[in-house]
Amino acid sequence: MQVTETLAEGLKREYRVVVPVAELDAKVNERLTELKDRVRINGFRPGKVPVAHLKRVYGRAAMREVIEETVREANSSIVSDHGFKLAMDPQVQMQESAGSISDVVIGKADLAYSVKIEILPKFELADFKDVQIERPIAEVTDEEVAKAIDARGAEAIQSRDAYINLCRRQEEEFAALIPQEPKNWDELYKNDPASAHNLEKNYRAVYGTLNQIRARRQAAEQEAANDNVRRTTEYARNEFNKFCGKNKLANQVEVDKAISSMRRTAMNHGFSEDEVATTYDERMLSVLLKAAKYDNMVANKPFPVQPDRGQSLQPGSAPRVGDHRGRQMNDAQKRLASSGRIDDAAAVIAQLIRSR
Repeated sequence: MQVTETLAEGLKREYRVVVPVAELDAKVNERLTELKDRVRINGFRPGKVPVAHLKRVYGRAAMREVIEETVREANSSIVSDHGFKLAMDPQVQMQESAGSISDVVIGKADLAYSVKIEILPKFELADFKDVQIERPIAEVTDEEVAKAIDARGAEAIQSRDAYINLCRRQEEEFAALIPQEPKNWDELYKNDPASAHNLEKNYRAVYGTLNQIRARRQAAEQEAANDNVRRTTEYARNEFNKFCGKNKLANQVEVDKAISSMRRTAMNHGFSEDEVATTYDERMLSVLLKAAKYDNMVANKPFPVQPDRGQSLQPGSAPRVGDHRGRQMNDAQKRLASSGRIDDAAAVIAQLIRSR
């Protein structure tokens, strides 16, 4: 066997391989000799068939097997001898100048072919002990996480609502296609029992399918209702915790007192029990608490400011008194008269409490 390198460019290699016909013929004879003890041919005893006769019968088949084995061994030898690591399978091409493949099979020509291979590059691993890697860390705020969760939740709700609407449409369309049942089943069974039985069987099958569609729709609606209750409960709990923290309601006693006054104020202003019970937003709760404080202040009837003689009683119209508390009271009442804000009213009440 002769192996000649014909190309060596980059990672590409090409070799020309020539196997003499004598070497191929020797391998064929060896294979036929092994076959002699196993083959059975009429007219010959087992193990007594001449090799020349076997060659006439099985020579070409044996030569094809020898050629395939020789090419495989030669390619493997090239790769192992050079220490190559292949990037892809070798590509074999027969050499036309050395004779046709049929001449090789019948033992009249040498086996000559070229093999193209592509190898992996050789590289050495560097020392990574002194290498420093900067890992980028994305800072994700709680607000961004909440927005992402809300977006995913909105997509899930939208898909579920679309599925419920699809089930409703299917249910309506399927129900519209069902023909009207016979008015008198007993009479139908009496006149034609077989037809009545088949018709009832068909109706049962149709109504069974309709009930399956209806069950899927009801299950999806129940899931939506349960999810809505869960999300509403979670939202109400979070908003109420924010309300308690913002208004400094530290214990259950303060919470119960605030809720009682807020409920009384809301009911006095015409709100219903359902409207009060479904007030979840922290801003609405804070406004209602301020309104309750204002109602409590009005109910306590603070001591009025005495006006000058001949003047009507107006908030902030009293003249300044000599002490600083009187001036503070006057200033607080003027601010309340100009703004009407709850905080300014609370400041007036505070001045009244201090003056007592």
